[in-house]
Amino acid sequence: LGIEGDRISIEYLQNNDEEHYSGIGKLSDQIAIEYCLQEGIEPNILSLAEPNSHAAHYKRGRRFLPVDKYDKDLDYYEFVKEYGTNDPNQIIEKRIQETPKGQKVDTSDLFGIYMYMPQNVIQQYLEKVEDSPILHQI
Repeated sequence: LGIEGDRISIEYLQNNDEEHYSGIGKLSDQIAIEYCLQEGIEPNILSLAEPNSHAAHYKRGRRFLPVDKYDKDLDYYEFVKEYGTNDPNQIIEKRIQETPKGQKVDTSDLFGIYMYMPQNVIQQYLEKVEDSPILHQI
């Protein structure tokens, strides 16, 4: 998945005024990429999704790690039994498709699942920040 070696973990992000502000997740992703570049770290970014945030992260390009048999936070066998797969991406995609437009996608039951920024998304941000005057100063 391209997440070997040094990596950054975004611990928490919340938009407390969604009525007036949007794009906080994208801004956070871009800042994480810029931080990696400033620190000489190959961009590898992991996060833990909060309940009901999975669909927003997924739509932004994040992908979720499969639930592992040895995950201490989830019961692998119950998870697979309930959903028929250990791939949260399939579950989230299905819920996005089934949720009527304008309604929030309910993923409140999918807590404790780690997500990562895939290489194609990292590349998009790298192209975007390539001309950053701040990064050219380092």
